[in-house]
Amino acid sequence: RVGFFSFTSMMAFWLSLILLALYSFHVVEKLHFWPWLLVEFAYCLIWTAFYFLSSLLMLIDGGVHSAAGVFGFIAFGIYGYDAFLKYKGYSAGEIAQGERTTVGGQSNA
Repeated sequence: RVGFFSFTSMMAFWLSLILLALYSFHVVEKLHFWPWLLVEFAYCLIWTAFYFLSSLLMLIDGGVHSAAGVFGFIAFGIYGYDAFLKYKGYSAGEIAQGERTTVGGQSNA
């Protein structure tokens, strides 16, 4: 259970760091044809489930790992809220970053 929680938290950290780098270096804007909000929605949904399961496992036995379970449930809530926002944005037809609009596959800046 500790290994699964460590896997969940470290993979979420590294993948979120990669996403931050993609946004920081405007890779998301360059690849505007990719459905970024849908990809991020799936990413957030997966890590929401992982954090829920791993935090629940950490809290079941109690003891010294209970604090990790509490912080895991906080991360679960944050990823769940972000998944909700990504779903709303994707449903509304928003883009991931910037003010770019696309018409017929061509980008208008």
